[in-house]
Amino acid sequence: PEAAGTLKLDCNVPDAAVLLDDEIVGRAGEIAKTGKTLRPGFYRVEIRHPGYYPFFAEIDVPEGGGTALKAELHPLLD
Repeated sequence: PEAAGTLKLDCNVPDAAVLLDDEIVGRAGEIAKTGKTLRPGFYRVEIRHPGYYPFFAEIDVPEGGGTALKAELHPLLD
């Protein structure tokens, strides 16, 4: 069996929702503290919060390894 990998997240809006492949998996602050265990492979990451532009990235989680992602959300302009 494949060894799980881990997503480490650093985001400036801890309350932002984190989506992997269009499915909500938690809040940025929770994942920043504990990491997110994932099966190895490619994922599309979206981080969003009302009042901020969404953040998008594609990541590759290696078998038994970790992937670090730094996401900075920018406030919407009035």
